[in-house]
Amino acid sequence: MCKQLKRSAEKTTFWRGRARLGAEKFAEAEADFAEAVKLGPKVARNHYWLARAYAAQGKHSEAVAAFEQAKTGEGVADLKDLDELLKQSQGQLASTDAKS
Repeated sequence: MCKQLKRSAEKTTFWRGRARLGAEKFAEAEADFAEAVKLGPKVARNHYWLARAYAAQGKHSEAVAAFEQAKTGEGVADLKDLDELLKQSQGQLASTDAKS
């Protein structure tokens, strides 16, 4: 796939995921963000929003991993609440582990 077409597909998939997340269609949003990550693996926002979709479904270990991945991606400076959301997911994961 040509670089321009790939970037266009990544953006379209990303924004579809945002719309689905806003509509509380978390599993569908997760699938969209996972596809956006495949198309743009270095783009921080793709990992960040995938993490948010995971967190919304209670998939805290996956959310933590995706937030960590976002911290190393391009455009990470635009994600102002990344560290706070990572801490929240880590706390949820620790809480879940403690209950097990």
